[in-house]
Amino acid sequence: MSEGTLSVKKGTATPTIMFKVCTMSVTVYNLPLPADCQGLSVRAADATSTFNLGFVGTSVTLPTYITIPANTIYTIDSVTLGRKTIYLNSVVDGITVQLMIWK
Repeated sequence: MSEGTLSVKKGTATPTIMFKVCTMSVTVYNLPLPADCQGLSVRAADATSTFNLGFVGTSVTLPTYITIPANTIYTIDSVTLGRKTIYLNSVVDGITVQLMIWK
């Protein structure tokens, strides 16, 4: 996973761009959010990939994930997500998920 920071501001928040590669299908990947996380946007890096996002790291077969369709940006805004963990998985190998985390 690589990380970088942009100089763009949202009020007093600064976005951090992160990438998570889901190298193996049907495998759960966890991503702890920073303590000062105020919101996030997430999408697949390409326009054709679909992936799942959850806040409970249980079996990928349980209904604890939402599916993020291809070419879609999912945003959670104006909430306190600090010290939470998000969980990602995909049905195909090698999907890169892009995240913009506001802190």
